[in-house]
Amino acid sequence: GRLLFQICFSDLWENMRRILTGKGAVQLAAGLFIVLVVCGCAGLKRPSLNPSIPAEREKMVKAYLEEFSSPVFNGTKIGDAIYRVMMRLPPKALLTVMDRRRPVLFTEVYDVGTGRLANSAEIVVTPKDKPAFQEGMTIIKISTALNKGSVDAVMGVIAHELAHRVMDNVRRGHVNCQAEREANQLVKKWGFTKEFKQASDRFGEKREGEGVASCQES
Repeated sequence: GRLLFQICFSDLWENMRRILTGKGAVQLAAGLFIVLVVCGCAGLKRPSLNPSIPAEREKMVKAYLEEFSSPVFNGTKIGDAIYRVMMRLPPKALLTVMDRRRPVLFTEVYDVGTGRLANSAEIVVTPKDKPAFQEGMTIIKISTALNKGSVDAVMGVIAHELAHRVMDNVRRGHVNCQAEREANQLVKKWGFTKEFKQASDRFGEKREGEGVASCQES
């Protein structure tokens, strides 16, 4: 980015100096050609934010969640968990999740009140928004009941769902217990072993009034 721009600018200056001090139309044409080729590789564009740099990743994640995460999660354990997971995902996985052509949306499923029976959500597009959804979307529906657990436990759940998106399980038709186990392994590979265990302990075992996943770790 910045280094490439500096190199390009340096080459531009040097070639312009040669052109101005050289003789003949052939030298002029050749010099201009070199300038265009060298600078064309850089494009002279401002580099995009780099998810490997913590401060830049924070800007990326906050902007993304403001656009693609339900405001219901603001100030909750769920919202905190989503943010923390996004901040710790490997750069390549994060860019997959945040791909505007096929973004991941985080929306709520209520566990109390009439909202647990039926509710609606809407995607609002404003004139300032960049194009999105050209290749569809992934919707992660999160029960508000998760707020009863610890942030780490919720992080384990969120990381697991994002693992399915990164592995593209649904579109590949890979929806079975093996896919669940592979998602769990990827979550651990990402460094969420502690959070995965807490999620399993808190949400993965049957309790009164709660369901239980049909797949078990082998």
